[in-house]
Amino acid sequence: MRLLHSVKAVRSQISTQARLSGSSLRGNKQNQPDIQEAPAQTDFAEPLPLHPVYLARLLENARTCASTDLLKSDSLRSKSRRGAQEKLLNPPACASLTAPVILCIGTDRLIGDSLGPLTGSLLQKYAGTSFFVYGTLSSTVHACNLEKTLHQIKKEHPNSVIIAVDASLGQESKIGSVFVHPGSIKPGMGVSKDLPATGDISITGIAGARGDQPYLTLQTVRLSLIMTMAEQICACIVDACG
Repeated sequence: MRLLHSVKAVRSQISTQARLSGSSLRGNKQNQPDIQEAPAQTDFAEPLPLHPVYLARLLENARTCASTDLLKSDSLRSKSRRGAQEKLLNPPACASLTAPVILCIGTDRLIGDSLGPLTGSLLQKYAGTSFFVYGTLSSTVHACNLEKTLHQIKKEHPNSVIIAVDASLGQESKIGSVFVHPGSIKPGMGVSKDLPATGDISITGIAGARGDQPYLTLQTVRLSLIMTMAEQICACIVDACG
């Protein structure tokens, strides 16, 4: 009877703490945006406004999925049940995911498409410990070398989550807005290019309105707009990955 009473008391305490915690979270809802759970491998999820909390949650989910896949594949390769159990209890070194890779796509020869390289250059001074950067103003990642760069990233950072950054065309009312969503993006779609899907997480900035002359649109974008979005993306990534 004493043990039963003790268990009931503990359950009651946990229930009370949960209610208090829920009240606290609801009270701070304006300061901490409500984040919906989203699978890291979904390419068709609704984009979210760029925010460090959203990006950190998506990064956590992507890392969890990648780590689970590594453990499962390594367990299946084990020759015995005992070996599989040992692998799960003592994960191999490859299962510890490294810092994410920030892949900034675009070219400095077109103002509207320079969002990626500008962001990469801003991120360079923070790179090396919290994340790795590919794609800067001095070393751009574009249509001609994207596949080669992806192969290099896969070779040098096989366990890293890739965050792809790119400019895009969209609704005129959304110009200047930046979004983050789980899954890959298709670089070059706005200018009718067929490039490989890229990234585990995607960050896109709306550089101009979608129309019949995408190159003209990208040529006439104001540099100040691109710079503002690049600074916003840089600050968010440093905050979320730091």
